Amino acid sequence: YLHRLSLEEAGRAFTAAVRVAPERAEGQYGLGKVYLEYNRLDEAAQAFSQALKAQPKHADALLAMSQVLRGKRQFDAANEYLEKVTELYPNSFPLLEELGHLAMARGNARGAVAMAGRLVASNEPPGRILNDHAVMELQKILRVIRRGEMRRAVEPDVQLRTEKHRIVVSGLAV
Repeated sequence: YLHRLSLEEAGRAFTAAVRVAPERAEGQYGLGKVYLEYNRLDEAAQAFSQALKAQPKHADALLAMSQVLRGKRQFDAANEYLEKVTELYPNSFPLLEELGHLAMARGNARGAVAMAGRLVASNEPPGRILNDHAVMELQKILRVIRRGEMRRAVEPDVQLRTEKHRIVVSGLAV
């Protein structure tokens, strides 16, 4: 829904779905994603909690709850949700991506770069162009580093390029 409808329309659709069937995980999860897009973290957490109550192994809701907790800077709690996803899908693309975001939020440049490398190496979903996505994620990480949020962690002359399905990073001093 979030991709086909506007955020406002998706919010109305998921709110209606939750009213009709509050015990269904997908409606709660969808509503949580809308709240997350609006950065309404408390409401998102409540919706994801309801989704997980209905379906405790809902991997997308577990990942989303981690995103909420990362946004609230509750990193240890966010990591606990990621550990549950790891048990279900140990090398999944969304898990590796969220692990990279969590490492970045914690100020762990080395961990964030390592996750970007694992994203490139994973080639998990067939036909998905992971290298381009991983490069974009790593570029976001490097932009944050260059803005000074992690200035001491990485030198400002870090270079990034792709070479035969690999990310090549030079100038990294972490």
